[in-house]
Amino acid sequence: LTELDLSRNRLESLPDQMTSLVPHLNYLNLSHNLFTEIPLELCQLTELQVLIMSQNRIQGPVPDKICSHLTQLKTLKLCANQITSLPDSLAHLNKLESLSMGSVYGGNLLTTFPAGCIRFMTALRELDLSHNQLRFLPVDVGHPHSHLRQLVASDNKLEAIPKSIGLCRELRSLNLGRNQLTSLPTEIADLKQLDTLDLSEN
Repeated sequence: LTELDLSRNRLESLPDQMTSLVPHLNYLNLSHNLFTEIPLELCQLTELQVLIMSQNRIQGPVPDKICSHLTQLKTLKLCANQITSLPDSLAHLNKLESLSMGSVYGGNLLTTFPAGCIRFMTALRELDLSHNQLRFLPVDVGHPHSHLRQLVASDNKLEAIPKSIGLCRELRSLNLGRNQLTSLPTEIADLKQLDTLDLSEN
């Protein structure tokens, strides 16, 4: 078994011995359940490439072990929870292509993003941080090896955008709507691939 969908089952915890029974799982959907934390048993699923835990009741920080053990992850969706922080071990997810901490269904309670992580996440294509409480984006949101194509940071409390944004040379969509921005760095002009820019309601 490599794919397992347990969404919409009112689960509060993983079924007993589940991770030992499906050690080669690469897709796991646990969205729309009643989890209040990310189960540490998931660390045993070292081949996991897609983990979806959106729209649960997860509170507090994402455990450090989740990011340091699940290094094969390509997609991580944790939107519409009550997560307060991400660990520095996020930097270990150098194969991650899509990280969703927010969506149209809601975000989390992030006030910061771990500094120095994104520059190690060179496979990252999509980053959704919408509907959180961020005042600033990480300084390394743009870096020389960035392949970021979509950045959604709408519905936060952003006061400024780092100059490094200009290093996101492959960026095609940038949503900064509904923040507290009063200006943009001139480096925005370096985004030659940009098709869509949303600055509404600032």
